[in-house]
Amino acid sequence: MRPPLIGLASRIRGLAIAAPVLVAWHTGCQVSSSCDGFEAERLERRYPFPPGDAADGDAGPPSGEECETFCAQNGAFGRDFSCRAESDDGALLIVCAFNTVCEGRRPSGYEPPMSDSHAPLLGRYFAAMAAAEAASVVAFERMADELAAYTAPLSLIRSARRAALDEGRHWRMTSALARRFGARARPGAVAPAKPRTLLAIGIENAREGVVRETLGAAIAEWQARHATERIVRSVMRRIARDEMSHAMLSWELDAWVRQRLPAGARALLDDATSAALASMSLALAAPVHSELVTRAGLPPPRVGQTMLEVARAELYA
Repeated sequence: MRPPLIGLASRIRGLAIAAPVLVAWHTGCQVSSSCDGFEAERLERRYPFPPGDAADGDAGPPSGEECETFCAQNGAFGRDFSCRAESDDGALLIVCAFNTVCEGRRPSGYEPPMSDSHAPLLGRYFAAMAAAEAASVVAFERMADELAAYTAPLSLIRSARRAALDEGRHWRMTSALARRFGARARPGAVAPAKPRTLLAIGIENAREGVVRETLGAAIAEWQARHATERIVRSVMRRIARDEMSHAMLSWELDAWVRQRLPAGARALLDDATSAALASMSLALAAPVHSELVTRAGLPPPRVGQTMLEVARAELYA
């Protein structure tokens, strides 16, 4: 059962307030703990290709389907990943990059840029965030076009176009943060759009909006309150406000799509929501480097997981 949209924004914002109180009440622990040395923005694993035969120099690069299949079979974080191939001293490698934080609405066919391993951690974090914001511009532009094709209410189409403008502003703001902290932001690649059914649009919105953007809005609110860097708090306050409106758009779109789908198709939206929540649960359990907890204000694992637990009870029950 979906929650009423009236008052939903305040309930999402409340996740950032309720989580630390519940953590302290249940465990008596300090919520600022972390795992030093772990880069929270992305966990990458490299495997030789072809699998089990790294010495085969005649093998060509893996296809996108081979890459995704291999990463899905070897991943510990479900299917919430991106994939690429690279060369290491002449040997082909498959690189499975698993998302470990909320990174905004990702369009279908999005491939993030490679991270600059020589840049400082904080700079790399905001460079990755900026790339995700740039991808979100494409996601919302596509949403607006698709909604127009399906004669959706004008209010939804206008909200999607405003969200694309918001994400463009977020790209500029987070790119500036990346430069400030020693890195250079670059947008990723996005495959050309293909016509989709209303069900496919709804499933993507359930995953990327109803779950990821909703939790992302709560996390941005947490960062706006807890980052020790003043400039980060200032930027995240603006982003949190915008992301809240994007989360609301996602729930409104979900309600509109559900009205136009039969019961069996609506069940598939519920399945997509449940799968996205399971993926986020694993992602939020990943250790977070102490520098990102303090300076960038990311919630440590116990806080992030408690946010999700509260969201399950308040929003997704």
